Amino acid sequence: DLGSTFVHSRLLEGPFPNYRPIIPAASKNKLLVDRDGLTQATRRVGILANALTHQIKLKLAAEALTLSVSTPDLGEATEEVGGESYSYNGPPDLQIGFNANYLLDILKSTDTAQVEFAIDKPETAAVVRPVGEEENEKFFCLLMPLRLSD
Repeated sequence: DLGSTFVHSRLLEGPFPNYRPIIPAASKNKLLVDRDGLTQATRRVGILANALTHQIKLKLAAEALTLSVSTPDLGEATEEVGGESYSYNGPPDLQIGFNANYLLDILKSTDTAQVEFAIDKPETAAVVRPVGEEENEKFFCLLMPLRLSD
């Protein structure tokens, strides 16, 4: 008890899963994008996402990132994020699916103007890092992809 703050903790019992093999060691495909622009586009597109999976499709290209969703009951939505603060070096038209809510949670937890995605393949986890974080901070998020259904 620290006056106005009370800290409560509980020791988890049992073995903790080894998460290190899931984190990609290195990725040659990097996406640099404006955090606010991506947040707003994800919110707009995510409105029409499937209520169960919240799946949105990201199509990475040299000129812009395209977010899209197609839900039979609700309709379709497409947004583009690009501009001066956008860069991508990787295979053209790489497509990957993510849960829009999880992506928004990551974007809300960073306070930098840009974020970097390290994406190796559409089937492997993406590592999301804030760009320009403090030197002593080593913050990153692991975002697991969803299998795209075409």
